[in-house]
Amino acid sequence: MSSKKDTIQCFLNLKEARKAVRNLSLVMKEKFEKRNKKVIAVLGSFDTWPYMDYTSRLLAELGHAAVTSIRIYYKDENGKITDRDREKLHESILMRDSLRIMINHEAHSAIIIYSVPGAHYIETEWCYNRVQNDKNFEVVGIAFVRNIKEGNNKNCRLLEPVGNLESTWCRATARAGERTAWNCRDEEGFCPFIKQEIAKNVIEYFLQHPRMKLYALERLDVLRSLLSQIV
Repeated sequence: MSSKKDTIQCFLNLKEARKAVRNLSLVMKEKFEKRNKKVIAVLGSFDTWPYMDYTSRLLAELGHAAVTSIRIYYKDENGKITDRDREKLHESILMRDSLRIMINHEAHSAIIIYSVPGAHYIETEWCYNRVQNDKNFEVVGIAFVRNIKEGNNKNCRLLEPVGNLESTWCRATARAGERTAWNCRDEEGFCPFIKQEIAKNVIEYFLQHPRMKLYALERLDVLRSLLSQIV
């Protein structure tokens, strides 16, 4: 009997903790809405952490709040970029639940840093589901790939340079439902996302909705200018 009671109590504690984390997330969101700024979820895997950290600091410089599973970045009252650990409350629930709350209730938009094949599949799906249900939510996927040159861009009719930056984005992601990742694989031209070996099913989420866009960068120092244009 005691074991059963403990199980029920554990369930209730998790349920209450999830509700508390969600409420905390809504407070965070409303705080930056009042400043006419965004809370932006920055997603990725362990191997992309340096890129996630750098991206988050750049977003904070722009006045937004950047949130990851473990840290928050923002500009304080003195204009200093501050980063701190998430509240301990987040550790009282499953990380999966914490991430879903972050994507579904806390963030106004999301940036996903892509690296190894198959990475970030579940986060991409959650972002896709949020885009489907929220007309204001947007998702940006970023891959760091070498040899992004104008000549390479011309090799694929769907790649378009971003201003004067050494960056390109896939226009197919803004023309939802017109192709599959198999079409991208068979395309003879250069594709930075296929070269990066991003999983085809991940690419297809971006191919299915115009508010999900894929960008490729060759140099990290381009990221600040890119974010200022697209966030």
